[in-house]
Amino acid sequence: MVGVLVALLQAQDHPTIEVGEDRLLSADGPARPLVESHLSADPNNANHLLVGVIQFDSPDGNNRTCVAWASFDGGQHWIRRALAVQCGGDPWGVILPDGSAILVMLGYLKGRKDNAFLLRSPDGGRTWPETPLGLGSQHDHPMVIARGNQVYVASGGGVHNSSNQHRDSVSVAHFGGWRKDLWPAD
Repeated sequence: MVGVLVALLQAQDHPTIEVGEDRLLSADGPARPLVESHLSADPNNANHLLVGVIQFDSPDGNNRTCVAWASFDGGQHWIRRALAVQCGGDPWGVILPDGSAILVMLGYLKGRKDNAFLLRSPDGGRTWPETPLGLGSQHDHPMVIARGNQVYVASGGGVHNSSNQHRDSVSVAHFGGWRKDLWPAD
C-alpha cells in the first residue's frame, strides 16, 4: 500500500521552480548597505517584481531612506526610486491585479505624527507620490496583503484601552478616495 502511494505521489505533475544566478539590483546609484528587503511579484505578470528596502545613508545608521526597486523584465533590469519617508523599518510591498504597486513601511516624515505610511504607485513602481498616506502612530512590524484591489495593512503595534489592555491596530485602505479605517482588532 505504501509503495503504491509513493508511486502515485511521484507521478503527479508538479510545477518546476527555476533558480537563476544572483544579480545585483543595480550597479548604478550609491554603494550603501541595503537591509530588510521584501520582494513581491505581480499576480498576473511574473516579469513584474517589486522590492522595498531600507538604504543606510550614514555610517551610524541614523539616516535611512526607504527605497523601491521595480523590474518589468523578471529581474534583468531594475528601476530605483527613493521614497519621501525616512525609513524606520519593515518595508513591505504588494503588486495588485491592476499592476499598481503598494509599499508600507515604518518611518518618519517631517511635520507628521504618523510612524507608518502607505504609498501607491499607479504605474507599478516607476513613479511614487511625494505625499504618502499616514496610517497613524504606535505601529510596529506592518505587513501588507491584497485581495483583489483591496489592501489590508496589519500591525503589531496598537493602543491600550482604559483597562490597560493592548489592542493591535489594523488599517484597511480602499482605492477610490483612499478611504482608510482604523480600529482596534479583537
